[in-house]
Amino acid sequence: MARVFVADDVALGRRVVVKVLAPEFGEGLSAERFTREVRLAARLQHPNIVPLFSAGIAGGASYYTMPYIEGESLRGRLERKDPLTTADAIGILRDIARALAHAHEQGVVHRDIKPDNILLSRDAAVVADFGIAKAMDAARMVQSDAALTQHGTSIGTPAYMAPEQAAGDPEVDHRADLYAWGVIAYEVLAGHHPFAGKRTGQAYIVAHLVEVPAPLGTACSGLSPAIVALVTRCLSKAPADRPATARELVDVLGTLTNHSETPVLTPFPSIPSIAVLPFLNLSAEPENEYFSDGISEEILSVLAQDTGLRVAARSSSFAFKGRQANLRTIGEQLHVASLLEGTVRRVGNRVRITAQLVNATDGYHLWSDRFDRELTDIFAVQDEIANAIATTLGHRLRLVALGRSGSDQPTSQPTRHTRQRVSIEAYDEFLKGRYANRNARGVGHEAGPPAFERALALEPEFAAAHAGLGESYLWLGIFFAIPPSDAFARVRRHAQRALALDPELADAHWLLAEVSLWHDWDVETSESHIQRALALEPRHPFAFMTLALCHNTRKRHQDAIDTARVGVQVDPLGLGTRIWFLAIIFNAREYDLQIAEATQLIDEQPTYSEAYRWRAMGRIMRGDLSLARSDLEKAASLAPTHVWWDTNVALLSSQEGNPAEARRVRDDLLRRSKTEWVSFVALGQVEQSLGDYDAALDWYERAYQSRDFLMSVFHTDPCFRIAPPGKADLIANDSRWISLVQRVGLAP
Repeated sequence: MARVFVADDVALGRRVVVKVLAPEFGEGLSAERFTREVRLAARLQHPNIVPLFSAGIAGGASYYTMPYIEGESLRGRLERKDPLTTADAIGILRDIARALAHAHEQGVVHRDIKPDNILLSRDAAVVADFGIAKAMDAARMVQSDAALTQHGTSIGTPAYMAPEQAAGDPEVDHRADLYAWGVIAYEVLAGHHPFAGKRTGQAYIVAHLVEVPAPLGTACSGLSPAIVALVTRCLSKAPADRPATARELVDVLGTLTNHSETPVLTPFPSIPSIAVLPFLNLSAEPENEYFSDGISEEILSVLAQDTGLRVAARSSSFAFKGRQANLRTIGEQLHVASLLEGTVRRVGNRVRITAQLVNATDGYHLWSDRFDRELTDIFAVQDEIANAIATTLGHRLRLVALGRSGSDQPTSQPTRHTRQRVSIEAYDEFLKGRYANRNARGVGHEAGPPAFERALALEPEFAAAHAGLGESYLWLGIFFAIPPSDAFARVRRHAQRALALDPELADAHWLLAEVSLWHDWDVETSESHIQRALALEPRHPFAFMTLALCHNTRKRHQDAIDTARVGVQVDPLGLGTRIWFLAIIFNAREYDLQIAEATQLIDEQPTYSEAYRWRAMGRIMRGDLSLARSDLEKAASLAPTHVWWDTNVALLSSQEGNPAEARRVRDDLLRRSKTEWVSFVALGQVEQSLGDYDAALDWYERAYQSRDFLMSVFHTDPCFRIAPPGKADLIANDSRWISLVQRVGLAP
């Protein structure tokens, strides 16, 4: 667009840059209007903006001047062989966003944001040429034959043009700069342009208009969900779908760089990786299954604290329990290079544990050993196995739990979480309770609390047992085994007690995040607990799902989906994470995506009833009622039905024009509510499906008074917004509904 010269300002003794517009761009410009527009841009005074000194015309050539910046352009930095670190990239992107925010707030739009216009000087990035493209557009007097200056086409660089800019929209505004920022952000984080491979300006323009780049999270692993979501929004084709202002970019990036506790996830980093498969129970008593599972999980937990190892999530590893699968398949599905498998035989107070570490690719044995010990030595055995594995894989565990000290303890690494030693009797009860938490999920979950209570009677300061007891009550509340107000009060009490005993217990922070979101309806506090949980355990899959739900309550649906997807990456085979993912997509009203994800889960787990039920919900919303009916019938054939299956049937039958079936569901739920806890929200939804909005709102009011946890999605769940055939959606305009939403206080 211009020829660039470095000149000496003799009067002031400084070096300046003189940019002389190329003849094809300067042709037909009004020098007066060009100078006036540049003068407006010259008012910008900001540390991340290169100021403009002057503008004018000399010898028929239009020019402008600016200070000379020592350093290199971002383009030059990207072309070097050593890639930017994520921290450096985010710092540069934050500086660019600051420049954009300041300029936009002064009414100045850049219109040609690109790496060539971003200069790196000392420890900062500064943006040059603010307002020049707009000044040239404004000063244009005659139509030129030049391709980029034809009437109705904005000046800019095709590789970084927003779709509306590429289409020649004369009303291009500041959101075009946000799109260009998104392209640059993608490029510096992923290491390549989002439409890499294009060779011509026209090819880039077509791509901006119609193509969707590969998700940044897959192009570059290890990024915070917040930055992935932000870049994705900036790259939206429609300006309205992008952030409203550049200040939002600054705020998000400031959070990432200013808070050391903010998690940055690397789903598949290039470090040694392992999955701990459930050890086989060889004891004579089948009921010792809890003990063999517990030993496997404890070894996994110890290994997970080594920052030099990547350990697959427990629920994904345990998905292979009882299944015949070759090692290569397991390794590929869990994205790990090595597997630990073993057996446990318990006889009285003696235990024999065998363990072997194998290469997932070729089945080669890397290490194996057998341990015959008294039960009182069980903690030492777990540490011994974990230490042997870490050493075999080329890394030493940096854990206080291993009892290392002196020269054996690397001083350059932070001290890690110390596991609490308790009596073997209390530990045994703890394993029983955790086994119930892991395997019941509501049905039969009542076995958890008594086991944890026995453990705490023996060891009152057993922090992990308090957290486990809190988790038991969480599931009992979510699955409506007990009233939610009672359940969440107990979750809070035991999670707080666990943290008082052990402030670094990630599960306890996650439990308090759940209480804050579902019961207190306090998203900010929930997010603070999630940040702490992820700082302590960066690959905590349910913490990511809770964070996604926080985004959902604010109707940041793309953020919610992106964050939930990270949780699935961490725990790809965990049924809990997969179902929460379907729920998040459903609340975002992305029904086609939800149906596709549910179908994939069904292909992988054809006997999992909840996958069919969630697919049915998406199909109801899409109007595919016969297919939804088949899915609900299939779900009922695979597992005992529950309240939410009943509400889905009522909603479906109403949409089918069969209110009689919906009334039967309502009457059955009312009958059951006399002897068991039935969610008031569920009763309200059934009445709503029948078109009785007065009855529905009465139930919703009772749900609010009892702090039914599903009131937190009252404003996002599509089930609250679907009306019976022939009846208007009065709920959305009913003052009682609006009052409830306002009193819950989560709607944006």
